[in-house]
Amino acid sequence: MQPSKCLKTLLRRALSTLAAPLLILPVQAADNPTPSQRLVTMGLEATPARLVQFAAQGDANVVGLLLQAGVSVNATDPLRQVTALHNAAAQGHVSLMKKLLEQGANVNAADWFGTTPLIAAAYHGQIEAVRLLLQQGAAVNAVSKEGATALTAAVYSGKDALLDLLLAQGASPALPANGEQPLAIAQRAGRGAMAAALQKNAGGAK
Repeated sequence: MQPSKCLKTLLRRALSTLAAPLLILPVQAADNPTPSQRLVTMGLEATPARLVQFAAQGDANVVGLLLQAGVSVNATDPLRQVTALHNAAAQGHVSLMKKLLEQGANVNAADWFGTTPLIAAAYHGQIEAVRLLLQQGAAVNAVSKEGATALTAAVYSGKDALLDLLLAQGASPALPANGEQPLAIAQRAGRGAMAAALQKNAGGAK
């Protein structure tokens, strides 16, 4: 009987040794979750709407996870067709903008109204965001479906330095061709310094 007991003991030890790696595998997987799994634990779905939302909040961590989970950097919100770059630019999240551009974000993407990230940034007076977009090749004279340009947006923002930056980069005071032009907006709003800069750039009209 003694040999039989020894054999059983050896078998039990051998089986426990073989089973041990199988028990470790689920723990290893939990320690290295995929971006999609991490989003699930956060209660988030990998959708374009979420990408645009968290870009507006400047949350580089969640934006990064969404991109890693397969959401396109140029994906658009289903309602307004804005991209992550639109929202990051409008809120002045420059560091996030750089990451999006590195991932291939379209610097001249147009939303439902034809607004580009540059126009969006100018409307909100985000000078550094505008500067970055211009450095990355943004079309300085793009015109939206509503007749807005980065220059008209800058006038609405009321920031003289932003207007000067755009003029220095070739923004045209003659646009939009059909609609209210920057000089008229500046005069109506009583922004004398802006009106003077626009007049000077246009050759001194009025």
